[in-house]
Amino acid sequence: MTKEIRELIFQMVAEKPTWRAPRLHGELAMLGFDVSERSVSRWMQRAPRTPESGQRWLIFLRNHREAIAAMDFFSVPTVMFNVLYVFFIIGHDRRRILHFNVTRHPTSVWIVQQLREALPYEPATKFLILDHDAKYGTEVPAAIRSMNMTTVRTAVGRPWHNGVAERWVGSCRRELLDHVIAIKQSHLKRLLASYVEYYERDRTHCGLQKQTPEGPEALRRARESCSVAACPWSSPLLRTPCIIRRCLWFRPSLIVRSMRALWWRPPLVFVAVWMAFFFYF
Repeated sequence: MTKEIRELIFQMVAEKPTWRAPRLHGELAMLGFDVSERSVSRWMQRAPRTPESGQRWLIFLRNHREAIAAMDFFSVPTVMFNVLYVFFIIGHDRRRILHFNVTRHPTSVWIVQQLREALPYEPATKFLILDHDAKYGTEVPAAIRSMNMTTVRTAVGRPWHNGVAERWVGSCRRELLDHVIAIKQSHLKRLLASYVEYYERDRTHCGLQKQTPEGPEALRRARESCSVAACPWSSPLLRTPCIIRRCLWFRPSLIVRSMRALWWRPPLVFVAVWMAFFFYF
């Protein structure tokens, strides 16, 4: 077998990893090469393996991520020890937040309304990932089907099946909510709106080759029209209320974690925390 045929076999194996010896032998025969199928099979086993050949599932997801989105809830305690629920929808293609809102009493009717606001027209999303939360009921899956989308439910107790959404929740907690105590619903919504703007315009992502969700064109336009300067929302502590900025050694993340751990305790614990809070300020 000549070197030209061997290189052609290696090239076809690299570009068509699903082809087997009979298919490759037929293609070579159509090109006018007289070689046996047994020889083709033997040289196919010697072909160098590229890293992409072992990442077919990852390539499949990259080819279809424009049609995949995910939605989820996470809870946020306020300074008055109330619990607010944040609903969001995130796209898998550029990790963009398609929609978010805050409520104290999430219901299936409210969730359906959020879906209609997020995807008012014929959506590009064809698959919507969600968990088995009881808040969805039967109305939310029915509304998703009426919008020509397919519901993909994660397994029970498996949050990593919705990894893109859970990763955004972790980033939001680490970069914003662990440093700021929400006062009320409108305050939390304003904070999240500012963080989403920073998240999509300025925050780089390892999954996007160190780019922002708005893409390289947004970075190019920013370089051409702007100079390097500090941005206020890059540091969440600069956007905290004045009552927290009075004390430089104060760490709001400790108070936030204490609130998450103590919100179900008896009222005496609440009184003690409030007394300590106002004592320091």
